[in-house]
Amino acid sequence: MPISRPATGLAAIALAIAFNIPFSILASTFSYPDILRRPAAEVLGLFSAGGSPLVLTWYAFMLVALALVPMSVALAITPQRLLTSPGRVVGAAICGGTSASVMLLVRARTVIRSIMFSTSRISAGE
Repeated sequence: MPISRPATGLAAIALAIAFNIPFSILASTFSYPDILRRPAAEVLGLFSAGGSPLVLTWYAFMLVALALVPMSVALAITPQRLLTSPGRVVGAAICGGTSASVMLLVRARTVIRSIMFSTSRISAGE
C-alpha cells in the first residue's frame, strides 16, 4: 500500500527539521560551515577539542542523510506517476536515492577522516 501524500509531506517537514538540528548545533559549536575555510591544522585542533559531543553531532548530521534515501523514493513514486511515465519515476527515484547515498558517504568520510587525523595529531604530540 503506498504512503499517502499528507504522510509523505509531514515526513518531509520532519526530515527538514531533523536535518537542521545537527546543522545548527555544528554552526554554533564548531562554526560550521565557515570553519571549512580555515587551515586544516586549525580545524583538526578544534575538532579534537570538541571531543565526543562534536563527533556525535557529526554522526547525527551524517545519519540524517540516510533518511533522505527513502524520502526521495517516496517523493518520486506515486501510483499516478507510475501509470503515466514509469521510466521517469524510476529514474527520479534512483537519482534521488543515489544522491542521498553519496551525501551519506561524503559525510561519513569527513567524520572518519577527521577522527583519524585528530587522533594521529594527539598521539604525535602536536
